[in-house]
Order: sequence, then C-alpha cells, then structure tokens
Amino acid sequence: MGDLDPRLQEFWFERRFGDSSLRAGMIAADTEFWGTDNGALYVSSVFGAPNVVSANLPNPSIFPTATFGVRFDTKVGEDGVFRAAVLDGDAGDPAVDNRHGTDVELDSDAGALVLAEYHVDRTGDDGVPNSYRISGYYHTGDFVDFSDLSVRSGQWGLLGVLDLPVSDNIGWFG
Repeated sequence: MGDLDPRLQEFWFERRFGDSSLRAGMIAADTEFWGTDNGALYVSSVFGAPNVVSANLPNPSIFPTATFGVRFDTKVGEDGVFRAAVLDGDAGDPAVDNRHGTDVELDSDAGALVLAEYHVDRTGDDGVPNSYRISGYYHTGDFVDFSDLSVRSGQWGLLGVLDLPVSDNIGWFG
C-alpha cells in the first residue's frame, strides 16, 4: 500500500438569510454550477465542468482543485435559483502548486473567475424532475489570441443545460 496523500477538496463557511445564502472559502465551481441530474450517472464531458470551461481557462477552480472565493445564491420564484460566484482565476497545478488543497491565496496576477447561473428545477405531474440552466462566466485574466498572437484581456462564455425526462425511467440531458 502506498503513502497516504490526502487532499482537501472544499472548505467553506456559509451563512443563510431566509431563501438566500452567502458562502466563502475554498470553492470548486463545478460542484454548484453546470450540473445535470441525468448526467451525474456518467463520467462524461458533462460530469463536472464542461469543456468550454476546463479547456479554455487557466487551471479553473474545478475538481480536483478549489480556489478561494465567494458564492451567493437566492431562490427566485417557486422553482428558480440564481447563483453567482467570484473565485480566484487560477487554481494552479494540483500536483505542484497546491498538492493538499490547503494553500489559500489570492493570485491577483491570475485574475478572477466570475460566474452566474439561473436554473429552474421542476417536478412534473408524474414526479419526474425537469431542469433548465443558463450560465455565463467571465475571466478577467490575460489571454493569447491565437489568430494574431496578441494578448487580450478577458475571456467569457455562455452555457446552457437541459435535463428532461423522456419517459418514467429514461432521461435526456445536454
């Protein structure tokens, strides 16, 4: 049996105010944003962060690394939730920079990752859940524009997630 090499994934404090909450600490974005109930059954491109986030941002705050940040959410209407977060923009290499997940620092050179999402979770008359999500992100760091090799400030993206029933035992997500 090899050496034990533990890693702290998330560590945060949360304060609730009626239908709203504020969370601060080491947060991984993919634990609360972009989720799908039907997709959670599989290890696939929709398990955790989608490729548009994981492939286009520098070491984003996704599994297995979390970064320091603040997250706010509030209930909107009967079935909706609005959630927003501001996280450190670069979690670093988990094998080198923050091996155990306990390094809490803000790297101002890496910029910030700003996330927002509105989602509706409904249960139909048949008891089968329906979920709709629209999300956006903006990263304030500097990025290379490969069309002309110039450096530009900021990177953004929009995402949508549908989680719908096909029948009592089959669901569709995308």
